[in-house]
Amino acid sequence: MTPAQLLSQLKKWGVKYKEYEDWEEHNRNHKGPWGPVYGFMWHHTGTDNKDQRLLLRKGYSELPGPLCHFGIAQDGTCWLIGWGRANHAGSGDDDVLRAVINESRKPTDDEANTDGNRHFYGAEFWYSGNHAMTQAQYETGILLSCAINDFHGWNEESEIGHGEWQPGKWDPGIRSGDMEDMNRVRRDIAARQKMGPKPVASNNQKTQTYREVWDLDVAPAPKGHDTGGNKYRAPISLLVWIAEQQDVINKKLDEIMKRLDG
Repeated sequence: MTPAQLLSQLKKWGVKYKEYEDWEEHNRNHKGPWGPVYGFMWHHTGTDNKDQRLLLRKGYSELPGPLCHFGIAQDGTCWLIGWGRANHAGSGDDDVLRAVINESRKPTDDEANTDGNRHFYGAEFWYSGNHAMTQAQYETGILLSCAINDFHGWNEESEIGHGEWQPGKWDPGIRSGDMEDMNRVRRDIAARQKMGPKPVASNNQKTQTYREVWDLDVAPAPKGHDTGGNKYRAPISLLVWIAEQQDVINKKLDEIMKRLDG
Protein backbone atom coordinates (compact mmCIF):
# COMPACT_ATOMS: atom_id res chain seq x y z
CA MET A 1 0.00 0.00 0.00
CA THR A 2 0.97 3.57 -0.56
CA PRO A 3 0.29 6.00 2.31
CA ALA A 4 -2.76 7.29 0.45
CA GLN A 5 -4.10 3.76 -0.01
CA LEU A 6 -3.53 3.05 3.67
CA LEU A 7 -5.53 6.12 4.73
CA SER A 8 -8.32 5.07 2.41
CA GLN A 9 -8.44 1.61 4.00
CA LEU A 10 -8.42 3.01 7.53
CA LYS A 11 -11.37 5.25 6.70
CA LYS A 12 -13.18 2.45 4.92
CA TRP A 13 -12.99 0.19 7.98
CA GLY A 14 -13.58 2.91 10.55
CA VAL A 15 -10.17 2.65 12.22
CA LYS A 16 -9.64 5.58 14.60
CA TYR A 17 -6.24 6.95 13.58
CA LYS A 18 -3.94 9.95 13.95
CA GLU A 19 -0.86 10.90 11.95
CA TYR A 20 2.47 11.50 13.70
CA GLU A 21 4.92 13.91 12.09
CA ASP A 22 6.17 12.85 8.62
CA TRP A 23 5.15 9.20 8.99
CA GLU A 24 4.67 8.75 5.22
CA GLU A 25 8.42 9.18 4.60
CA HIS A 26 9.85 7.84 7.85
CA ASN A 27 11.47 4.42 7.28
CA ARG A 28 14.65 2.35 7.16
CA ASN A 29 14.61 1.72 3.42
CA HIS A 30 18.28 2.74 3.18
CA LYS A 31 19.13 -0.42 5.17
CA GLY A 32 17.36 -2.89 2.92
CA PRO A 33 14.26 -3.53 0.85
CA TRP A 34 10.69 -3.37 2.10
CA GLY A 35 8.61 -5.97 0.35
CA PRO A 36 7.16 -8.06 -0.88
CA VAL A 37 4.99 -7.76 2.24
CA TYR A 38 3.16 -10.95 3.17
CA GLY A 39 1.59 -10.39 6.58
CA PHE A 40 0.86 -8.26 9.62
CA MET A 41 2.64 -8.76 12.96
CA TRP A 42 1.30 -7.82 16.43
CA HIS A 43 3.70 -6.68 19.20
CA HIS A 44 3.64 -5.08 22.64
CA THR A 45 6.02 -2.27 23.52
CA GLY A 46 6.94 -3.59 26.99
CA THR A 47 5.82 -0.46 28.85
CA ASP A 48 2.51 1.02 30.00
CA ASN A 49 3.50 4.64 29.31
CA LYS A 50 0.60 6.67 27.97
CA ASP A 51 2.52 8.38 25.15
CA GLN A 52 5.01 6.22 23.26
CA ARG A 53 5.04 8.03 19.93
CA LEU A 54 8.56 9.46 20.21
CA LEU A 55 10.04 6.12 21.28
CA LEU A 56 8.43 4.32 18.35
CA ARG A 57 9.52 7.01 15.91
CA LYS A 58 13.16 7.35 17.01
CA GLY A 59 13.89 4.01 18.66
CA TYR A 60 17.08 3.88 20.72
CA SER A 61 20.82 3.46 20.16
CA GLU A 62 20.74 -0.33 19.71
CA LEU A 63 17.58 -0.28 17.57
CA PRO A 64 16.88 2.90 15.57
CA GLY A 65 13.33 3.78 14.59
CA PRO A 66 10.83 3.60 13.24
CA LEU A 67 10.01 0.59 15.39
CA CYS A 68 6.67 -0.08 13.71
CA HIS A 69 4.13 1.23 11.24
CA PHE A 70 1.28 1.54 13.73
CA GLY A 71 1.31 2.44 17.43
CA ILE A 72 -1.91 1.44 19.20
CA ALA A 73 -2.59 3.60 22.26
CA GLN A 74 -4.55 2.42 25.31
CA ASP A 75 -7.66 4.28 24.14
CA GLY A 76 -7.57 2.43 20.83
CA THR A 77 -6.16 5.27 18.73
CA CYS A 78 -3.96 4.01 15.90
CA TRP A 79 -0.98 6.35 15.53
CA LEU A 80 0.74 6.25 12.14
CA ILE A 81 4.46 6.13 12.94
CA GLY A 82 6.32 5.17 9.77
CA TRP A 83 5.84 3.74 6.30
CA GLY A 84 8.39 1.49 4.67
CA ARG A 85 10.99 -0.74 6.26
CA ALA A 86 10.77 -0.59 10.08
CA ASN A 87 12.70 -2.26 12.90
CA HIS A 88 9.95 -4.38 14.42
CA ALA A 89 10.11 -8.02 13.35
CA GLY A 90 13.82 -8.85 13.29
CA SER A 91 14.98 -12.26 12.12
CA GLY A 92 12.54 -15.14 12.31
CA ASP A 93 11.61 -18.55 11.01
CA ASP A 94 11.33 -19.12 7.28
CA ASP A 95 8.83 -21.94 7.90
CA VAL A 96 6.54 -19.45 9.64
CA LEU A 97 6.86 -17.02 6.74
CA ARG A 98 5.97 -19.81 4.34
CA ALA A 99 2.85 -20.57 6.39
CA VAL A 100 1.86 -16.89 6.34
CA ILE A 101 2.29 -16.78 2.57
CA ASN A 102 0.25 -19.97 2.18
CA GLU A 103 -2.26 -18.78 4.81
CA SER A 104 -1.94 -22.04 6.68
CA ARG A 105 -1.42 -23.19 10.27
CA LYS A 106 1.71 -21.76 11.88
CA PRO A 107 4.57 -24.12 12.83
CA THR A 108 6.69 -23.63 15.94
CA ASP A 109 9.29 -20.92 15.43
CA ASP A 110 12.67 -22.57 16.06
CA GLU A 111 14.94 -20.64 13.69
CA ALA A 112 15.94 -17.02 13.09
CA ASN A 113 17.10 -17.13 9.49
CA THR A 114 14.78 -14.72 7.65
CA ASP A 115 14.47 -10.92 7.55
CA GLY A 116 11.02 -10.13 8.92
CA ASN A 117 11.33 -6.35 8.62
CA ARG A 118 11.17 -6.78 4.88
CA HIS A 119 8.01 -8.88 4.79
CA PHE A 120 5.64 -7.68 7.53
CA TYR A 121 3.57 -4.70 8.52
CA GLY A 122 3.96 -4.19 12.27
CA ALA A 123 1.82 -2.75 15.06
CA GLU A 124 3.12 -1.98 18.55
CA PHE A 125 0.40 -2.03 21.20
CA TRP A 126 1.27 0.37 24.03
CA TYR A 127 1.38 -1.88 27.08
CA SER A 128 3.84 -3.92 29.10
CA GLY A 129 2.70 -7.43 28.19
CA ASN A 130 2.49 -8.32 31.89
CA HIS A 131 -1.27 -8.04 31.52
CA ALA A 132 -3.71 -8.07 28.62
CA MET A 133 -4.08 -5.10 26.30
CA THR A 134 -7.19 -2.94 26.69
CA GLN A 135 -10.39 -3.91 24.90
CA ALA A 136 -10.13 -0.71 22.85
CA GLN A 137 -6.63 -1.71 21.70
CA TYR A 138 -7.81 -5.20 20.83
CA GLU A 139 -10.75 -3.93 18.78
CA THR A 140 -8.51 -1.52 16.88
CA GLY A 141 -6.08 -4.36 16.18
CA ILE A 142 -8.90 -6.45 14.74
CA LEU A 143 -10.19 -3.61 12.54
CA LEU A 144 -6.69 -2.70 11.39
CA SER A 145 -6.05 -6.33 10.45
CA CYS A 146 -9.27 -6.38 8.44
CA ALA A 147 -8.31 -3.16 6.64
CA ILE A 148 -4.93 -4.59 5.64
CA ASN A 149 -6.32 -7.97 4.66
CA ASP A 150 -9.07 -6.37 2.61
CA PHE A 151 -6.58 -4.39 0.53
CA HIS A 152 -4.34 -7.37 -0.20
CA GLY A 153 -7.01 -10.03 -0.51
CA TRP A 154 -5.63 -11.86 2.55
CA ASN A 155 -7.43 -13.79 5.25
CA GLU A 156 -6.82 -14.03 8.99
CA GLU A 157 -3.89 -16.45 8.59
CA SER A 158 -1.81 -13.49 7.41
CA GLU A 159 -1.72 -12.15 11.00
CA ILE A 160 0.81 -13.43 13.52
CA GLY A 161 2.23 -12.45 16.88
CA HIS A 162 5.91 -11.61 17.27
CA GLY A 163 6.14 -14.61 19.57
CA GLU A 164 5.15 -16.86 16.66
CA TRP A 165 7.94 -15.46 14.49
CA GLN A 166 11.09 -15.07 16.54
CA PRO A 167 12.34 -17.63 19.08
CA GLY A 168 12.38 -16.24 22.61
CA LYS A 169 9.72 -13.59 22.01
CA TRP A 170 6.26 -13.80 23.62
CA ASP A 171 4.49 -10.67 22.45
CA PRO A 172 1.77 -9.61 22.39
CA GLY A 173 1.58 -10.85 25.97
CA ILE A 174 -1.18 -11.40 28.50
CA ARG A 175 1.20 -11.97 31.43
CA SER A 176 4.95 -12.20 31.78
CA GLY A 177 6.20 -14.90 29.43
CA ASP A 178 2.73 -15.81 28.08
CA MET A 179 1.51 -14.71 24.67
CA GLU A 180 -2.00 -13.80 23.62
CA ASP A 181 -3.85 -16.72 22.02
CA MET A 182 -3.22 -15.74 18.41
CA ASN A 183 -5.55 -18.45 17.15
CA ARG A 184 -8.35 -16.65 18.99
CA VAL A 185 -7.17 -13.36 17.51
CA ARG A 186 -7.30 -14.86 14.03
CA ARG A 187 -10.80 -16.23 14.65
CA ASP A 188 -11.95 -12.77 15.71
CA ILE A 189 -10.35 -11.22 12.63
CA ALA A 190 -12.10 -13.76 10.40
CA ALA A 191 -15.47 -13.07 12.01
CA ARG A 192 -15.12 -9.29 11.71
CA GLN A 193 -13.75 -9.47 8.17
CA LYS A 194 -16.72 -11.57 7.13
CA MET A 195 -19.03 -8.75 8.23
CA GLY A 196 -17.33 -6.35 5.84
CA PRO A 197 -16.44 -2.71 6.44
CA LYS A 198 -19.90 -1.63 7.63
CA PRO A 199 -19.66 0.29 10.91
CA VAL A 200 -20.58 -1.46 14.14
CA ALA A 201 -22.30 0.94 16.52
CA SER A 202 -20.71 1.45 19.91
CA ASN A 203 -22.85 1.96 23.01
CA ASN A 204 -22.35 5.72 22.66
CA GLN A 205 -23.55 5.61 19.07
CA LYS A 206 -26.57 3.58 20.13
CA THR A 207 -27.40 6.07 22.85
CA GLN A 208 -27.24 8.93 20.36
CA THR A 209 -29.63 7.06 18.07
CA TYR A 210 -32.10 6.50 20.90
CA ARG A 211 -31.88 10.15 21.94
CA GLU A 212 -32.99 11.09 18.44
CA VAL A 213 -35.80 8.52 18.22
CA TRP A 214 -37.13 7.96 21.74
CA ASP A 215 -38.39 11.40 22.69
CA LEU A 216 -41.54 10.23 24.43
CA ASP A 217 -43.55 11.54 27.34
CA VAL A 218 -43.82 8.69 29.79
CA ALA A 219 -44.14 8.06 33.47
CA PRO A 220 -41.29 9.39 35.62
CA ALA A 221 -38.08 7.52 34.87
CA PRO A 222 -36.68 5.03 37.40
CA LYS A 223 -34.08 6.47 39.73
CA GLY A 224 -30.52 6.22 38.47
CA HIS A 225 -31.41 6.32 34.76
CA ASP A 226 -30.27 9.10 32.44
CA THR A 227 -33.28 11.03 31.14
CA GLY A 228 -31.45 13.64 29.12
CA GLY A 229 -32.50 16.41 31.51
CA ASN A 230 -36.24 15.67 31.34
CA LYS A 231 -37.64 13.57 34.17
CA TYR A 232 -40.59 12.52 31.99
CA ARG A 233 -38.55 11.53 28.95
CA ALA A 234 -37.97 7.88 28.11
CA PRO A 235 -34.87 6.86 30.11
CA ILE A 236 -32.11 6.51 27.54
CA SER A 237 -29.95 4.05 29.47
CA LEU A 238 -32.97 1.82 30.05
CA LEU A 239 -33.82 1.84 26.35
CA VAL A 240 -30.22 0.99 25.51
CA TRP A 241 -30.33 -1.90 27.97
CA ILE A 242 -33.59 -3.22 26.48
CA ALA A 243 -32.20 -3.05 22.95
CA GLU A 244 -29.03 -4.87 23.97
CA GLN A 245 -31.08 -7.69 25.46
CA GLN A 246 -32.76 -8.39 22.13
CA ASP A 247 -30.23 -11.03 21.14
CA VAL A 248 -30.67 -12.75 24.49
CA ILE A 249 -34.45 -12.68 24.11
CA ASN A 250 -34.28 -14.08 20.59
CA LYS A 251 -32.05 -16.94 21.71
CA LYS A 252 -34.42 -17.82 24.54
CA LEU A 253 -37.36 -17.80 22.14
CA ASP A 254 -35.46 -20.10 19.78
CA GLU A 255 -34.77 -22.50 22.65
CA ILE A 256 -38.44 -22.53 23.61
CA MET A 257 -39.56 -23.17 20.02
CA LYS A 258 -37.10 -26.05 19.67
CA ARG A 259 -38.45 -27.65 22.84
CA LEU A 260 -42.03 -27.26 21.60
CA ASP A 261 -41.10 -28.74 18.23
CA GLY A 262 -39.41 -31.63 20.02
